[in-house]
Amino acid sequence: MGLIATEHNEAELVHTTLQAIRRGYEVFVTYASESEPETIDLARLLDARIVEPDYPGANPDSLLSTLATTARRNGCPGLIYQFDVSTPIDYGRSERELADRSSYTIEAETSHARRRLRRSSSASRRTTRRSRSPPSSRVLRTTRIWSSWSMTGAETTPPHAPERRARR
Repeated sequence: MGLIATEHNEAELVHTTLQAIRRGYEVFVTYASESEPETIDLARLLDARIVEPDYPGANPDSLLSTLATTARRNGCPGLIYQFDVSTPIDYGRSERELADRSSYTIEAETSHARRRLRRSSSASRRTTRRSRSPPSSRVLRTTRIWSSWSMTGAETTPPHAPERRARR
């Protein structure tokens, strides 16, 4: 499974990564920004493989090529990729599509509904997709939100908390 991390898709990327890992997929995550977004730290916590882009500000085609090359090197039989992780993946349809095509990569088949992450009743704070808070507080906020979500069949807290980075 190939995914693109951005500064604004933390929750969706975490959810998609967890779902893919539960289904036995190896997850590869890359990013298009000049520097590594904090979302990458969350992907690392989930044991996703982080793929460095070929160059800063890479376009989607370049990112896909880099993901595909890395997946091949790791012995994956094909790569299902999704650039917009806000819609849930239909894994069954995606697998059938990959088996039916001669291409190594396919875009994930998605359901038409927007993903709604279920939150437990103890989570009273509403969040927005785009945060204007400083990056360090976004990680802390994301960690708090993470612990309040009810993920079906999984732990509700990450295996370990993200490390705090020293300010320079």
